[in-house]
Amino acid sequence: MKGLILVDFDNTLTSKDTTRALLFSLLKSKPLSCYRVFSYCIKMKKSVGSDIQLWKNQAIGELICGKFCDKILDSLNLYRRIVKRYMRRDILSRLLMYAKEGKEVIIVTASPRFAVSHCLSEYPFSVIGTEFMVENNLFFRKTLDPICFGEGKIHWISKWVNENLTEPFTFLESWSDELSDLPMMQLSQKKFWVCTEKKKKDLKASLSDAEYFLC
Repeated sequence: MKGLILVDFDNTLTSKDTTRALLFSLLKSKPLSCYRVFSYCIKMKKSVGSDIQLWKNQAIGELICGKFCDKILDSLNLYRRIVKRYMRRDILSRLLMYAKEGKEVIIVTASPRFAVSHCLSEYPFSVIGTEFMVENNLFFRKTLDPICFGEGKIHWISKWVNENLTEPFTFLESWSDELSDLPMMQLSQKKFWVCTEKKKKDLKASLSDAEYFLC
């Protein structure tokens, strides 16, 4: 039986949201888009829930549209260097131990899969994330529906399982910091909220059997 570990990325495996770092890094390859991206960032700041993700994807799409995959490698390398500073070493060590034991560690993120996969390429993890349309190694601004957020994460997890596993499996653990990941959390036998003591009160009512990783 293959054991699967599902882990959110921003504010769970990392100690802060890395969207700003990604946009900053991608701007290096398309600086003339700064004003349009800034307008999307303002809209993100005024939005909540899935609307934030929609505006985030608009900003990212603006920066990658019309670019070949290899032309953003320098930007992705910069993103990886920045994100390394924000990794939660204690959680990372635990996930590496799971991978060594033969469990499948899957990072499930609302951020673009191409970016997070590059960021974590040195680790034995699989990455599921929001997919941007690519044809002949050329990026388009459109994302593939649904975005990997909320219930959308269940769609992409199921797709990954169907395409990658032939043996019996079980969801052992889910890790997250946000209630939007409740559908993903409910898949697993054990659930871990990564949160502050203050936020714990808000999350506690959502899952009676959850455990807490306080930060």
